Amino acid sequence: MRKAIGLDLAKFAGWCLGAPDETPLTGTFTLPETGRDVGRYLNAYADWFEMMLDYGKPALVAFEAPFLSNKSNLATSRKLIGLCNVTEQACSRRAIACTEVSVQTARKYFTGRGNAEPAQRIACARMFGVAATNEHEADAFGIWAYSLVAKVPDMMSRFNMGLLGMAARR
Repeated sequence: MRKAIGLDLAKFAGWCLGAPDETPLTGTFTLPETGRDVGRYLNAYADWFEMMLDYGKPALVAFEAPFLSNKSNLATSRKLIGLCNVTEQACSRRAIACTEVSVQTARKYFTGRGNAEPAQRIACARMFGVAATNEHEADAFGIWAYSLVAKVPDMMSRFNMGLLGMAARR
């Protein structure tokens, strides 16, 4: 399988890019402060994401399902849902497989707990040699690994997350 991208979508968008048989790269793209201007926010993300697709040439993109709390205002909700829409649209235009992943499901698979603390998630990523510098990059790695195991079952032995999650909690 060619490369895959895992995305933790929010104002600080964590990303993870790599092929199943290599240690992936991670990073964070910070979206601009736009207040209620959803269009400018989504344009900034779309420009960055198109560049990532050009650079990475992935066969698969997995992104975090939007998490909307009771405290989310309308602009925030529209931005989070919009990030998902832009992701799916760009993938559709390029015929790239695209899947949505619950971040709690990825965290549970990745760390053993759906509500793992940021430090635990970062430690889990680092145990695989991934240079995650923050929780957004660690979550992107978890989404990347979880989606690869779902799409490429023979990767299960490489990403034995049950043991990893237990080790990170010690």
